[in-house]
Amino acid sequence: MTTMNKDEIADGVCEIVGELIGKEPSHIDRTGSLIEQGLDSLEVTELVCQIEDRFGIRFEQTVVWDNDSIDRLSDTIFTQFNQ
Repeated sequence: MTTMNKDEIADGVCEIVGELIGKEPSHIDRTGSLIEQGLDSLEVTELVCQIEDRFGIRFEQTVVWDNDSIDRLSDTIFTQFNQ
């Protein structure tokens, strides 16, 4: 498994979120609530699936709800990815 830094992970998560909510990644607030930016519960499920596929990690949807921003979610993914 290749080591990734937090910025690379955040970029990947931002791309996925952008696809799901129909925004360019550059127009997504990485510190703002994903829900307030338009992600709904079905898209959270898809987000988890795509993150698991992209980064090869497994986690529950509650991780997204508990880390409701790209920066916070990326920190959590970084920790799991680099264990």
